Amino acid sequence: MERWRWMPEDLGPLYVWNNSPEFMLYVVKDGKTIYADKTLVGTLNYATPVFSADMTTVVFNPDWVAPETVLTENLLPPLRDQNYSILKIHKLSVSYNGKPIDPRGVDWGRVDIKAFTFTQKGGPENVLGKVKFVFPNRHTVYMHDTLAYRKKYFQKPMRAIGHDCVRMEKPEQFADVLLAEGKGWQASQVKELWDKG
Repeated sequence: MERWRWMPEDLGPLYVWNNSPEFMLYVVKDGKTIYADKTLVGTLNYATPVFSADMTTVVFNPDWVAPETVLTENLLPPLRDQNYSILKIHKLSVSYNGKPIDPRGVDWGRVDIKAFTFTQKGGPENVLGKVKFVFPNRHTVYMHDTLAYRKKYFQKPMRAIGHDCVRMEKPEQFADVLLAEGKGWQASQVKELWDKG
């Protein structure tokens, strides 16, 4: 109930409701649910935050930029030990001030890793999958597709896994609904972009 007080009274005639404790999201139009999907949300240590924001963009075949927690907790320890295999395994490129750099030329024990950008190009192994849904917010949280090896978690009752973003079981259908309602798109237009990813 306390968290409910943080939400706006009027969410408008069309909105997306991510119910993290239920591991579900809903698209609501004029007070009626027109779409529902299972979700994976953040674990207790990386809980999906409670907030409201306007969804602005749907990105097909997105690049992924590693967030601060991934930089400091997952990438920095091996890089300090000059173990660069994590970058190769996850196909991460490194840049500084927008310019590509060779990570082997950096003393990771002396620099602030947050000054660097670690990017994974869009493609079949990208952690965001084929699509992400952007709603600018201070948490840098968004909704996105799920890699094939994580799809099994949608069959579990408890679906808190990973960091704070929201992964969807059926993002193509979600995109169909959003783009049909918001932009008047046909499902064939979404499928064309989906298939390119």
